[in-house]
Amino acid sequence: LPTMLTTAYDFAQTEAGMRTAGFSLAAVVARPLGGALSDRIGPVKVCLASFFAAAAMAVVLALHPPAEIPAGVSFVLMAAALGLGSGGVFALVAKLIEPSRVGTVTGVVGAAGGLGG
Repeated sequence: LPTMLTTAYDFAQTEAGMRTAGFSLAAVVARPLGGALSDRIGPVKVCLASFFAAAAMAVVLALHPPAEIPAGVSFVLMAAALGLGSGGVFALVAKLIEPSRVGTVTGVVGAAGGLGG
């Protein structure tokens, strides 16, 4: 994200870093909401909604909207969608994996997410 913001939107590295921190914050705040939604409506629905919302925001961002409000809102919505999906994935793991292995699998899933981040 910082590379995209510096190359596509000509932000300085510090500006791009601050915006990336906001993106991360939105994703972190949305994660427990994704878990709570998964408890109510099911993790598969939350994961699907997250996927389609993130894909839609990727299409919007591929069109290179102007910086600040249009692009900023799109980035925040994408972060929220990804955070909701992350909460959904952990709920899905807990639902699909036998209880004796949930800790191991969620550890691996969390490590993969941290590595990707």
